[in-house]
Amino acid sequence: MRLRIENLHKGFDGEKIIDGLSYSLEGNFFLTILGSSGSGKTTLLRIISGILKPERGTVDVHSERLGFVFQDDRLIPWLTAHRGEGDDGPVDGAGDGGEAARRAFDEVHAGAEDHHQ
Repeated sequence: MRLRIENLHKGFDGEKIIDGLSYSLEGNFFLTILGSSGSGKTTLLRIISGILKPERGTVDVHSERLGFVFQDDRLIPWLTAHRGEGDDGPVDGAGDGGEAARRAFDEVHAGAEDHHQ
């Protein structure tokens, strides 16, 4: 996978939300975007996914699989993220009793531990 963001700009109603962001990642990775409310996290994800157009700058995404996990319980509010992707959820291997979801969560957790060592 490759993600390249160059000189990205986006604002709403005259207020700059993203002002000259440049970032590049290559290889297998999980990207976490953290910030306070209104700092542009959702705007950035919408631009990366192609839902929203930037005012200036470029986003180049080369990936067979691109996914987003939002902190809100938007899709299935009565299930946790693990249950929502498990038993009969939308992840590859659905209907396998949640095994594919458990493997995916284990990979994310292991990657986070490697990063913090």
